[in-house]
Amino acid sequence: MGDMGCLAYKDTLLSDCSLGMRKRIALAGAFAAPTPVVLLDEPINGLDAEGVIRLKKNMRAAADQGSIVVVSAHVLAFMQQVCDRVLLLKEGKIVRDVPVGDVDIEVEFLKLL
Repeated sequence: MGDMGCLAYKDTLLSDCSLGMRKRIALAGAFAAPTPVVLLDEPINGLDAEGVIRLKKNMRAAADQGSIVVVSAHVLAFMQQVCDRVLLLKEGKIVRDVPVGDVDIEVEFLKLL
């Protein structure tokens, strides 16, 4: 659990932890062991700046070790920073498959409105 900075809370009940710390502990579990796919839904919700930085490092480390990291998020700037490619959805359907290095995700999203 040290990768998400929550090791000091190992003997603390989850109910005694803040939302951000509970999120960090859950994310630590997601990255605890190598897995072919890591699926994260709104992973930065509730995290402080340090938690977001640690999350980014864990996501990159998992991808570098061969895991596919799938992230569902509404914060496009975060997606631009951490993803290699982004699928933009509209009404539940994929409408754009965007390689992140090539375009600005926010600009592509605005084109859909």
